[in-house]
Amino acid sequence: MCNPVHDAVDSSSFPADSLCMRSLSKRFSLTINIFLLICILLSQYAVGQEAMAQSEQLIIDEGYPNWLLVELGMQSLENKRISDAIEFFREALNRERTIPEALYGLGMAYLGTGDYQMAVRELELSLEQSQYLYAPEFEYQIKYSLVDAYRLGGEQKLLQDTLLGIVADDPYFSDEEYLDARKNYRRTLQQQGADALFQLYRLPEIFSRRAHRELGMQYLIYNLPSQAVEHLLFAALMGFSEVIEELIRVLPNYRYTTIMDVYATIFSQDPRLKHLREYLQTDTFTAEMLFLADAFYIEGQNALAQDIWRMIAQLQGPEIIRERARYQLQNPELPDSYSLRMLEDFGPK
Repeated sequence: MCNPVHDAVDSSSFPADSLCMRSLSKRFSLTINIFLLICILLSQYAVGQEAMAQSEQLIIDEGYPNWLLVELGMQSLENKRISDAIEFFREALNRERTIPEALYGLGMAYLGTGDYQMAVRELELSLEQSQYLYAPEFEYQIKYSLVDAYRLGGEQKLLQDTLLGIVADDPYFSDEEYLDARKNYRRTLQQQGADALFQLYRLPEIFSRRAHRELGMQYLIYNLPSQAVEHLLFAALMGFSEVIEELIRVLPNYRYTTIMDVYATIFSQDPRLKHLREYLQTDTFTAEMLFLADAFYIEGQNALAQDIWRMIAQLQGPEIIRERARYQLQNPELPDSYSLRMLEDFGPK
């Protein structure tokens, strides 16, 4: 789902050179280039696949291009053939040290073995070489993998600094021109409710959503509700704005009224909306709203927290989130170790 939607509801008013449109153009161009490259080198790829089938000893042909070694390494990772993956990545790096994708793959391989220190070393090296990435936006995937590695290693300060660095690159969060909108998101939610928030404002789902979500949950654990609200609001706006816009794309006559109506429409068994049903069953929107309500509860805004918990308890999403919302309605409590478990469950997405 990739409809470019900014903080105004009328997406047709966006200039053709807007941030999201430029992103779409780059992704389209990148897709074409990759397709052509794969077509040209398909025969080499087929030969490379034979290396994956070696059961005793991995044989790497000297004629394999570096890009193929990286691709075979990635496939080995997916197939949990960690030792093979390491060999492919090492061979590519022996030929050329400035292949950040290979360093990333090597870091992920070590992460799969539980070697935290080696994983962090390779991932950090990959990030240092980000200027050589074939797809520049892959830098954020490296950063999120570092976040996972830092979490496993208990490096809380490095984890938070990395997340803060990601959201600092989010123009809707950091640029001066969006400052008034940022203030209005919270004001609208507090004064008019969640339904009005999505009536008045939309954000595209960009690279920073996960960082906003995880920072919000981290701030909750440290009893910093105001900071948690700011980041969780961004995460929820990004995710659900995309749902609304995709719903309108599929059903052009649909007009947004409430969050509950969006869910009711999507779960009406219309075959055209199957992809949205599947998306909402696993998406983190309800988790973001749940913890947003927790943050308001800590601030003493009990009525607003109750309204959001009550809505989440009725929405068709991950059952664990609905159960938690129902529990908070009956016996509200401050975030604790439960929040830490939820951070692990809903963070790496």
